[in-house]
Amino acid sequence: MTAGHADIGVLVTRPAGLAGPLCRRIESLGWKAIRFPAVEIVPLDRAGPWLEADYDFLVFISRNAVIEGLPFIQGNNPNLQIAAVGKGTAEELEQRGRKAHVIPSSRWDSEGLLAHPELNAVAGKRVLILRGEGGRALLGDELAGRGAKVEYGEVYRRVRPVADTASLTKVWPEQIQLVIATSNEILGNLAAMLGVAALPLLQTTPLLVVSERGRAYAHSLGCEQVILARGAGEEALVSAMLQWSESANL
Repeated sequence: MTAGHADIGVLVTRPAGLAGPLCRRIESLGWKAIRFPAVEIVPLDRAGPWLEADYDFLVFISRNAVIEGLPFIQGNNPNLQIAAVGKGTAEELEQRGRKAHVIPSSRWDSEGLLAHPELNAVAGKRVLILRGEGGRALLGDELAGRGAKVEYGEVYRRVRPVADTASLTKVWPEQIQLVIATSNEILGNLAAMLGVAALPLLQTTPLLVVSERGRAYAHSLGCEQVILARGAGEEALVSAMLQWSESANL
């Protein structure tokens, strides 16, 4: 659909607590941000506090891992290395006064983080991975295979929200020109919430994802136009949106 900039509607599927900054950036472009959280974050009872002195590496899997987990990290270990799975997670750490020392250089997922040189020589190192309940096992398994002593801090649970999907699908054809899904779980939830009858709306609307895994998953769902951003942070997402709009002559 060809539209002027003021008519570009972007479906923002981030959790309600994380959608604000991105929506404001979208609206600063003169576009319309349409909020439809496709995942809800529920804090868990923690096993913490965790003491920095007990670890060589802290690994944060997501923005939510930072938000829910960082308050339970205590102490001061000047030799502690902090790793973030992507730029968005690193930005969340920086906003809270912490610096990520280890960030993927290209691919914004566990595979990208594992490729970082700092995580090649981890034999005997103590690693705490802050994540959501039931997260991917790849990162921890691979680090353990490299000789690290891995522990998990599961600090939140992701659940599929109950939402008014009928109202969304009614306005979708005219109001939504782009969808943003920053995780496979968000994308899968969105597809499930739409249901079989409305899934073609998602499949035929340009979709912005943030990882190679996300792009592959989107294609497996039948999505026809998948755009890959260079990270989940607001700057990377906005940059990808602008490139998309220019290439589509919007």
